[in-house]
Amino acid sequence: MCIYYEPCELKGTGRVKSMLRIVLYIMLGGLSFCLGGCASMDALLSGGGRSAATPISTWTSYTTADGLAERHVSAIAIADDVVWLGTWGGLSRFDGENWITYTAVDGLANNKISSLAIGPYGALWVGTDGGGVTRFEEETQTWTTYQKNDGLAGNRVWDIVLGPENELWFGCLDGGISRYHPKEDYWITYTGKDGMPSGAVWSLAFAPDGTLWVGTNGGGLAKFDGTEWVSYTQQSTQGGLRSDHIYALAVT
Repeated sequence: MCIYYEPCELKGTGRVKSMLRIVLYIMLGGLSFCLGGCASMDALLSGGGRSAATPISTWTSYTTADGLAERHVSAIAIADDVVWLGTWGGLSRFDGENWITYTAVDGLANNKISSLAIGPYGALWVGTDGGGVTRFEEETQTWTTYQKNDGLAGNRVWDIVLGPENELWFGCLDGGISRYHPKEDYWITYTGKDGMPSGAVWSLAFAPDGTLWVGTNGGGLAKFDGTEWVSYTQQSTQGGLRSDHIYALAVT
């Protein structure tokens, strides 16, 4: 299920954040929603909290009956006016009015999608749970799939982020991390042999200084400056890190 919000005019500003949409989703019965009153769009964009501006007043929910590929939404990417939603039953494209669904029949590596990202040249990258990653160039309707035998660390691609040099990084739950340079078309893979604490990667995030942070499944937290890996675990931080299973990361 997907919940979609269209912003309204903010009091005293005379402005409408017409392009901003908040897309919330239900995943395995869990619901994301606004607690304790909702903030203005300006506050949300700036990372602020509640505001005296007009509260959110219009919510719209979408399900498979409306055109969503499948009710388990696992990833979201937004490009211009289009919202892409990765589900456990394929990829959905929503422009605010019309839905289009793509599946393995169209060119996806796998219908069970685990991650999405917009690449440096506008292509949509679709990470799947078991089929590798697919690059979709919408303008030409071109699908290209990369798997382990092409240079990808593993076929369970749980996170995709864009790096500081317009390269793409893929966190794989079954093999480590891969870095791909689309322009030069080459892969570099990092595993435990290179200093990573675990080959099972859940999450990736870049800091402003270019440091890559990595959340792993059982190996704790790691950072990579392009040369050296440093790891943090429950044991090494004396309990400062609450768990060695890091499912999500955010750099502030």
